[in-house]
Amino acid sequence: MKDKFFVGVYKDNNLVAILDYITNFPKENSIYIGLFMLDKSIQNKGIGSEIIIL
Repeated sequence: MKDKFFVGVYKDNNLVAILDYITNFPKENSIYIGLFMLDKSIQNKGIGSEIIIL
């Protein structure tokens, strides 16, 4: 699938978040996030929201 991507987010060389998304789904010029996981140590600090806004 050419429109599917995986992204890892690192803090101090440690993987703290991962997400996968598909572009142009379910319609043109949109993004569908299929998976978004955060390390428990950074939850409830607004970091997940910051990642999504990027």
